[in-house]
Amino acid sequence: VQKSGSLFGFHPHGILCAGWAWNAIWSKKFADIAGTDVRFMIDKGLREDNVIFKIICDLHGGLDSLTKRNLLGALAAKTNVAFVPGGFQDATLAEFGVHRTAMKKRTGFIKYALQHGCRVHPCYSFGECETHYTSTALLNFRLWLNQFGIPAVVIFG
Repeated sequence: VQKSGSLFGFHPHGILCAGWAWNAIWSKKFADIAGTDVRFMIDKGLREDNVIFKIICDLHGGLDSLTKRNLLGALAAKTNVAFVPGGFQDATLAEFGVHRTAMKKRTGFIKYALQHGCRVHPCYSFGECETHYTSTALLNFRLWLNQFGIPAVVIFG
């Protein structure tokens, strides 16, 4: 791992993205390894439209909207980038005790990284599937809702 020119794809999202937050965003060890100027990118709707989350992101100072423009700009500048490729679909698929991630149609970021000469580092947070109990009821409907930027998770317990 180098302090520039790397793209970190964290898996899985889980319900609250606890593994990514703990192992990357708020991790001193990750900052020591990857550098302190890593751009953490999250869903644009979550970053810009949720007032409370926007304040948290602004206070952190390194949480940007995951847009094609922002991603390509960071990769072109050889700035390290970290994000969760599975997004809302990963959260919707989350099932207690089952390791799952949604990557079937999410490979464009690898192409962009290679075009800009950046390394790709897959990162997996073990234990994320044991943070919340979930329901798999109406899974196909909830995955359909994800297409509209609606995180359709069902948690309990």
